Amino acid sequence: MTLKELPTKLDIDVQGALERFAGHELIYLKYLRRLCTDENVQAFSNAQIMSDEQKLLNLAHTLKGITANLGLYSLSSAYSYIVDALRDKKPEIIPMLYQHALDLQRKTLEILRSL
Repeated sequence: MTLKELPTKLDIDVQGALERFAGHELIYLKYLRRLCTDENVQAFSNAQIMSDEQKLLNLAHTLKGITANLGLYSLSSAYSYIVDALRDKKPEIIPMLYQHALDLQRKTLEILRSL
């Protein structure tokens, strides 16, 4: 898959992200691929994270920023919803939001691995 084909598979703003990367496609691709092995992504994927609200908040906040910079706005929003729910003290919706973010993360990483 090429960078130009990516928006047909993902909700991604390639052009906006490329502007943040000063038009350097190879560097942008490097960081998209790096997301697949990012330690924060791996930690978020561990279901035990749900038992530590502070760690979940930190990871979701970090991943929100990383994915926003990469133009992965749907995934960034999914992490953002978790951050908001934790800050607003709404623990009852965290499992649903976590599962949604996890599903979207898996789908996104699967597609990014084909770059």
